[in-house]
Amino acid sequence: MNAALTAQTGINPYKYQTFELKISLDLEIYTAICRLIVPAALKFDQLHRVTQNVFGWDDYHLYDFAFFNGPQRKPVVRLVPFEENLEYDADAILMASG
Repeated sequence: MNAALTAQTGINPYKYQTFELKISLDLEIYTAICRLIVPAALKFDQLHRVTQNVFGWDDYHLYDFAFFNGPQRKPVVRLVPFEENLEYDADAILMASG
């Protein structure tokens, strides 16, 4: 996994601080859960590419990152990659590019 993550991001996760992320997808029949360890310095566009790779996706859909306040599962912050996405959620925050 270390070699694959380093190849995807250009960052060796064992030389840097890392985060363990829990990614859950609420599907119609079940919830898919994946835990990832990623470098703390990873940018959101890189995290998007890593997530695409882990789930075997081909980047066909819009994406965003939402942060929740723990057990209540109430969204606190939603980050979107493109200005056009703000049309759908005026409270979302545009990710910094570059």
